Amino acid sequence: MTSAASPKIACITMDIEPDPPMAEGRVRLFEDESLMDALAAALDRHGVKLTGFVVMSMLERHADALERMRGRLPIEFEVHSFSHDQTNACSREEIERSVETYRRHWGESPRGYRAPNGLIDPGGVAALLDSGFRYDTSVFPSVRFDEYGYNHFRFPREPVRLTRGEASLIEIPLAALRGLRLIYSLSYVKLLGPAAFRALISAFPLPDVAVIDTHPYDFYTPRVVGGVKKRWKRAAHLRNGDRAFEVFGGMLRALADRGYAFHYMSEACAMAESRADLRAMPIEAVA
Repeated sequence: MTSAASPKIACITMDIEPDPPMAEGRVRLFEDESLMDALAAALDRHGVKLTGFVVMSMLERHADALERMRGRLPIEFEVHSFSHDQTNACSREEIERSVETYRRHWGESPRGYRAPNGLIDPGGVAALLDSGFRYDTSVFPSVRFDEYGYNHFRFPREPVRLTRGEASLIEIPLAALRGLRLIYSLSYVKLLGPAAFRALISAFPLPDVAVIDTHPYDFYTPRVVGGVKKRWKRAAHLRNGDRAFEVFGGMLRALADRGYAFHYMSEACAMAESRADLRAMPIEAVA
């Protein structure tokens, strides 16, 4: 999508899922007005539109909180699977249950999907096509080495059209630095430090369509880190954990300073759909 006619756009997204440990189903962002105030202030300061990918099994318990969130923030809601089962992240059952729940609560069909931990595969994309989704944003165009690992290093960093015969949807990958393929998300910037990323994104630029990932607990990790069992993961979460809003604000400034305008994911999808020169790839490319 790179051309003189293509503006640089940033989509700030939030995976709205339970805080660790997931089994509790608790989301402290919904309970703490000061956290919501701080998030609203950060978004307002930079004119940011937020896209929230919601775990659909949470809707019954948190429907009122999500509606309050919609009233407080410039946010649109899409789907982050039904149950956040990382062993079943994009199965047809997960996707169909999530669509059914979304329609029942909000009276319309979802447009976008994000699989837990980026665990999307061709079967998942096929199920998204059959369920009427317009876009997916599950691909981290990088490499992950833990038990939920993937290797999408050769996948493009820019949006593509995934095709199955005449059917297609738009894949909008998460933001990764050119060459390094290091993911630019709140958790990664907290881990490596804002100063390091400021230098890195100058030398290894972001794509023209930069999708930035956050989670509610990224903003208050010291409160939830006890639920993370692995010691190294606890240490990683705690890095700059008490500076989350400061780090987040710095990321938004860095994007604005580099000429990015903030859009909803649905707007990014519409821009991609309108491009006749958008690269097409078979759905098997996400394997």
